[in-house]
Amino acid sequence: MCHRLLEEPLTGQTQNMNTVDDEFCLIRCSDKNDFDIVPKRCFSTPSNTIEIYQTYPVEINGNQCEATVILKGTKEDCERLQHNIRSKPSTDAPTARSDRTAESNTEQSTTITSSEPLVPTNVNEESNNANDDDEGDQYTSQNNVVMGMLQMLLTSSAQRSNNDDTEIHKVRCGLCGTSPIKRDRYKCLNCEGLDMCGRCFARRKESGHHKSGHAFAHFKSPGELFDRAVNDNEVTFSNLKTLYANEIHESINCNGCNRGLIKGLRFKCYSCSNYNLCQQCVDSGVTTQSHKLSHSLIVVMRRTVLQIPVEDIQISNQCGRGAFGSVHMARWISKKRRITCKTITLPSTENTDKLEKNFVKDLAVYAELSGVYILKTYGYAILKRDENIKYMVIMEYMSRGSLSNVIRENGSQLSLRRRLDMARNIASGMRYIHEHQMIHRDIQPYNILVNENDVAKIGGMGIARLFDPRDPQTQISSQSYMPPEYYHGIYDETLDIFTFGLTLNEIFTSTKHSFETLPTGKISFRNKSTIFYELISKCVAYDPKRRSTAIEIEKTLNVFGDSFNELVLMKHPSYMSRSTKEKDKIFIAFYEKLYPHAMKIIEKEFPPERLDVPRYAPANDFHTIFQADNRQFNIDESAETKLFQVENSILREEQVLTITNILSFISLTSQYSKYEKLWVILNNALHRLTWVELKACRLLETWLRWKDSNELSCFADHAALLLINSDVWSVQATEILCDLLSSDKDRFRHRAEIICRSPYEHDALTSSKLGIDILLTLVKKKIHYQLNLASAGLTLNRLIRNITLDVQSHLEILLWLERYRIHALTNADYFVNNLSSSKNSYVNSFFTAELSLDTGSYINSFRLSGDLVMYFRDIIPSNFIVFTTNNEDATSDEVLESHKQFVVSILLNLYKLLNNTNQTRQAAVTALNKLFEKSNNNQICQAVACFLGYICNEKTYKYLFKKIVWIVNKLCYGTSNYSNSVLLALISSYFYSISINKITLNQDDLNLFSTLLKHDSCEIVQAVRVGLARIHKDSLFLIGFLDCDDTQFYHALLGSTASWYVDEIQLNSENNVAKFIEEHPTLLPIFMIELYDSIRHFSSKIRQIGFNNYDLAFGYPTYVKIAALIAVGTPKVFCAFVQDWSDGDNFKRALFYTSKQHHFPQRAACLTILSLLGELTIDLCQMFIETMRISF
Repeated sequence: MCHRLLEEPLTGQTQNMNTVDDEFCLIRCSDKNDFDIVPKRCFSTPSNTIEIYQTYPVEINGNQCEATVILKGTKEDCERLQHNIRSKPSTDAPTARSDRTAESNTEQSTTITSSEPLVPTNVNEESNNANDDDEGDQYTSQNNVVMGMLQMLLTSSAQRSNNDDTEIHKVRCGLCGTSPIKRDRYKCLNCEGLDMCGRCFARRKESGHHKSGHAFAHFKSPGELFDRAVNDNEVTFSNLKTLYANEIHESINCNGCNRGLIKGLRFKCYSCSNYNLCQQCVDSGVTTQSHKLSHSLIVVMRRTVLQIPVEDIQISNQCGRGAFGSVHMARWISKKRRITCKTITLPSTENTDKLEKNFVKDLAVYAELSGVYILKTYGYAILKRDENIKYMVIMEYMSRGSLSNVIRENGSQLSLRRRLDMARNIASGMRYIHEHQMIHRDIQPYNILVNENDVAKIGGMGIARLFDPRDPQTQISSQSYMPPEYYHGIYDETLDIFTFGLTLNEIFTSTKHSFETLPTGKISFRNKSTIFYELISKCVAYDPKRRSTAIEIEKTLNVFGDSFNELVLMKHPSYMSRSTKEKDKIFIAFYEKLYPHAMKIIEKEFPPERLDVPRYAPANDFHTIFQADNRQFNIDESAETKLFQVENSILREEQVLTITNILSFISLTSQYSKYEKLWVILNNALHRLTWVELKACRLLETWLRWKDSNELSCFADHAALLLINSDVWSVQATEILCDLLSSDKDRFRHRAEIICRSPYEHDALTSSKLGIDILLTLVKKKIHYQLNLASAGLTLNRLIRNITLDVQSHLEILLWLERYRIHALTNADYFVNNLSSSKNSYVNSFFTAELSLDTGSYINSFRLSGDLVMYFRDIIPSNFIVFTTNNEDATSDEVLESHKQFVVSILLNLYKLLNNTNQTRQAAVTALNKLFEKSNNNQICQAVACFLGYICNEKTYKYLFKKIVWIVNKLCYGTSNYSNSVLLALISSYFYSISINKITLNQDDLNLFSTLLKHDSCEIVQAVRVGLARIHKDSLFLIGFLDCDDTQFYHALLGSTASWYVDEIQLNSENNVAKFIEEHPTLLPIFMIELYDSIRHFSSKIRQIGFNNYDLAFGYPTYVKIAALIAVGTPKVFCAFVQDWSDGDNFKRALFYTSKQHHFPQRAACLTILSLLGELTIDLCQMFIETMRISF
């Protein structure tokens, strides 16, 4: 019979589920032994609430009776099963297993055996006794046949009717035999062909060859791994190693070898909190104090959460509303999968993007955490419309909704055994959360979701954080479930134990909890559960230290659940045919008989005296570490071990709270000198941490108030570094970070430098996420360091270069800063710090009397987003007219002159921003051409020509050639309004564009240059010579073409070293000059005199480069670097010349002052020359070391 059913799977039928033919049930009435087929309309219960194995009132032929539902489906399905049951009654002894489905959470892991009969006498054990009558044998056999085949039939029916709601993996669990595996599948990468269901994986089951410490691939959806479709045969250790060999896990350290930026596969420990291992550590079997070889490992992708296009989500009916948004049923269109979508709508503000990033980062952590008994998070979507932003969290669909809904609508039909199963699910999920050093904060029936197989999962993880990720009070939606300590603001994981206790009582009583607190502190329920009340009482104990742990709760429930399955379900299948009331009577009788035996096992593993031992990292009572006596602390020698015993790079909320309490006490009592040892302990421990838990950020920010404290300032430093490294920015934290770059505290300075130099993903740091206040803080600190400490300024500039401006108002504020800076520089009597324009409030507060104005542009270090690139392109043709006005003045000569200089400055400082794609490059060329033709100012045209030199490529560089020809012709006919400086800029730009794009000159180019070499202007002739020297490597050809002597050729080569920040071209030109001088020694005196003249003006004061003039000239010849090449190449000749030179000593002194300037390649060259001349001092050696450190 079973073979016949297997050969005719129900999935072969594809009838529409909405037809009347589908709405039938196979039932067994309680008053007879036969099976009937009835339409769903015969039930007094709504058809959409009918569940398998449940007993309902039903009307058959006008008669009312109680009937148990065996199958839901089409009439044909029900008739087939009815026929097979009746056709071959079995005469064998019944050994059938219970009716558990693949997702039921009943296990045979912990059972009780006793000489005392534990099975109630009203449950007769079926046996193949010859004295039984034939009718009883036939009934028993039929019942066992039903029980044995029900799993197969229900699976087939589920695949047909819910093929997009239940995620079915077409494999068998190698440990419990469940087939197929539903929802979560774990494939062992160490054992060939071994798959595990979520239940077996969560229970860490083992077999002969398989051990719990193996590595697994977690399939959250069939045929998908890491959000990509895979073939099952592809998922092997060797294939995954090859496929993800170049995967970089940013900001994630290996906890085994402490190596940063894990490359390749990353393995996350299922048992340890935020514990990651690289491939090498897994291969070598690394263990630590917390991580053991028996802990399962899961291969995970980079810490990102999938962003799903909004148009790929089809929202349907709302199925719930909570404190933080609404919940909708939805469909993931591309995946053809039913999902749950939680939507949260917020008004768009300046802090929205920053909050969004924190939310996505937090959501990624929970996406990794989700699994067997934690609701799966697939990803998120964002819909920006008008002034609001809607965040959509895409989660696993649970067909029966919340536990509160299940209890409210179907509570009378849920047996105590099924309620126990759901309680075990919740306890397992809570244990998993606590193992990972996390707190849920809101375990209550509304946040427990139930699927079609009555498996309960914990939901609501981290969703509430979107409102304020740093305020622990906002993360709780149901304060009626909160324990007493919550209202004092100090709690730990025992808060979850308390809320679970209330939920457990609600599960077994079907009523929402109502209790009162007795004078003794004990909680008394008005409607208490008849079973597990002792466990519930321990969970809701007033003293958090006296509450049970999650592992204790899980094992207690498992003892009863596993024993009942083994002693009742496995041996007494007739239990399943009874009504809910009968089942509950049996379960209560079983519970009462088992209770004394079970308690002996639990108390042996979890002795009551253990509650007198302090727990780890006490957040709710830090006196377990530091005992207070007469306003003094007695420090336990094991303080560091207790407070930081978990090997983790994340500072947890409990630790922050404990340290805050200690520091606040010492600060109030001014007993700093007594706790020097404590300072050392805490400092060393905090230096080992990298990030801070998001929920602890608000509290950690309070440490910043100690910034100016002599005794506690180090804790403000720790807080700033941890917050910024965790991507939680503030002005105060940013100021501390910048100040630490010049700190004499080496460990702090080194950590700050690492943060500034760390690479960020594209657009990871944006102005919308940081805010304009932080941008201006960074600009001010950069200005300060440019004048005082070049190394710190260079490090800070690396951080600024990672920031992308993506808000138009932020760009405009920075442009206005540049506008007023230029106006103040060009008008000596103008005081920019006296601005009073209300529409430039940020500008007003930015400028101060001590702020330097001559350190270069304030905007040239940032990047622009795509939208702002296009905005910038659009305002170029207008000559930036919107920035003309200065304090309501738009017509005076001073304002017009400063506006001209402002336009030149912007063009010369932002040339790199528009040179990113072919589209923006072409658009920029068009915009610059319009400005060139429109402007009558030669200096602006000169700046446009320089800009074009950088932005033109092999497709557009001929535009410069045409401009040169056009202006030359106009000059010949005397009709040109352009000066020679514009023509010089076009010539230099043309050669510059040819050199960086590596374009070969054609005959038209040579003809033009031959003509220009005969020009009356010596400057134009020199520009052509310099340009040709920059692009030609054949000196003999070049000398012949230029028709010049050695001195003229030398100056052409020297001019080519001014190559506008292109290191490769510049270095090649410098080598050419050095080589030419070595080949022509008579040129050395000329070069040395010019070198001395270029550096003799330097003194101990740091001089800034005249940025606009420098860029308009395409840089200056690199005399010092060339001299270093000559000195290294011919040291005897060079040293002898300096020694015999009358200005030799002055030259050495000039080199010394030049080495102190903030031009690092030049500084290195000076130090090289001085070392060859034997003039190194300790000061210069230290400078040399600093230069090398910055370079690398």
